[in-house]
Amino acid sequence: MRSSQATIIDPWSSALASGKPDVPVGGLAIGLATEVCGALIAGTLAVLGLAGRSSDRMAAGAAIALGIALAVHGTCTLLTWRADARHLDTLRFDRRAIAIALGVEALAGVTAAGLGALVLAHRADGSALSAAACVLAIATLFGGAAQPQLVELMIHPVTWPQRLAARILLASDGGVVAAGMIGLFLGAFAVLRIGPALTLALAAYLVMATMVAIVGTALALRLANFARRDRFSPRLVALWFG
Repeated sequence: MRSSQATIIDPWSSALASGKPDVPVGGLAIGLATEVCGALIAGTLAVLGLAGRSSDRMAAGAAIALGIALAVHGTCTLLTWRADARHLDTLRFDRRAIAIALGVEALAGVTAAGLGALVLAHRADGSALSAAACVLAIATLFGGAAQPQLVELMIHPVTWPQRLAARILLASDGGVVAAGMIGLFLGAFAVLRIGPALTLALAAYLVMATMVAIVGTALALRLANFARRDRFSPRLVALWFG
């Protein structure tokens, strides 16, 4: 059997060198920026809610922010998936499974954001926030399974920030899945009223938002290093928005 290393290429440098930018990363960049910002907002709102400041509104806002973040990330990645998937090592990654995981992430994110909006509009009670925690946990589980595979679409690590980001990404699979499992258990306890439902939901949002922010930042760091290195290249513009 041939080694999987033989099929791994650096899509960024090869695309720039050949003048054929077939890996549009503009979608990835938009998705990552939204994911990180949404996760940070959700985490902040969850902390405020746990501190007792309008807990129900903070929980609804956290559900909306994290739901939108995951939905946009999954959608943006899927929009460029046909081009991106060509650079994944098929010996190690199932492209169809990753695409399905991203689709579930996007759908679950939209659902959770909708539940949070219903609570803010007083069209649903607090139980919707518990359900949103479970839905977001599902989105995190599926999205987390696909996140580390996206490292194949990043430039090879050269500087120490890139190496640090690569290590975080390679180790993030278990961390994101663990955060999703914790969120699922907390959400289930909230739905079943095993403890204070609102506090459990807020704790679930905080755990998931923290891990999503860490992994999203690591991916964004690798993209930012690449953009800073080649920000004046006309081919880079085509690569980002190809």
